[in-house]
Amino acid sequence: MESNILEILMAILPVFLYSVLVYYMVPSRFLSQRRARRYLVTGMLSPTLVYVFNYVLPKWSIQITSGNPLLVFGYQSFVQIGLIEETAKFLTFWWVLSQRRSSIHDLPIATMYYCMMASGGFALIENVSYLMNYGDGVLFSRAISAIILHMICGIIMGFYIQKAFSVKNVLIEKKSLFEGVKPDFHKWKFILVGICASTIFHGIYDMNLFLPFNVYSSSFLFVILFFGLFIGKFMIDEAIRKSVEIRNKNFRKDLEYF
Repeated sequence: MESNILEILMAILPVFLYSVLVYYMVPSRFLSQRRARRYLVTGMLSPTLVYVFNYVLPKWSIQITSGNPLLVFGYQSFVQIGLIEETAKFLTFWWVLSQRRSSIHDLPIATMYYCMMASGGFALIENVSYLMNYGDGVLFSRAISAIILHMICGIIMGFYIQKAFSVKNVLIEKKSLFEGVKPDFHKWKFILVGICASTIFHGIYDMNLFLPFNVYSSSFLFVILFFGLFIGKFMIDEAIRKSVEIRNKNFRKDLEYF
């Protein structure tokens, strides 16, 4: 009896490898693997949100066939695909965040990592979908391109989302360690900036592939991903620095984080 288990494993393995790589970049006990898995699994629902949206509003996804190619493919890349997919990822991330009583304990790097994991859930399901539709020939190219794209988008979005929250001094206020200290306007400002920033990066990636006259799309693809990885590494380092600073300032040595 034939089995496609190996192909499925090859489709999902890159997500776990990249997640583990970032996990070990973060200081010990700043992240919870159990919480990260919860965001990953819930993030796997985000492609369903995209499908439902396109079914409810079918005209949204209609391809425009006339007009300036840059505007046509720009609209398709940034609005029809990038904006909807990044919003769907955010909704699954935010749903888990809103259901967790312990979310007040997340350090900035944790919020950022969990957002990346929600994006990883989207990438995992999308990769399996491509495997089922186009065969295993697409797996390697997607492992070094599309999956990395989605993880970078999660990092970018998470970087701004974590800015909407801060830490209270546990020695002064003991009823909670964390709270949103910015007014709602500023909190949602950061969240919208995060969605827009990840949408822009996603749109640039897609538009590079969609333009029919772009003979250098493969070269530009790796330039885009390299730039994204560079920015992502900077954001991770900044979130780690902020998390270390917060933890050193607000936590007693005898206080258990988890």
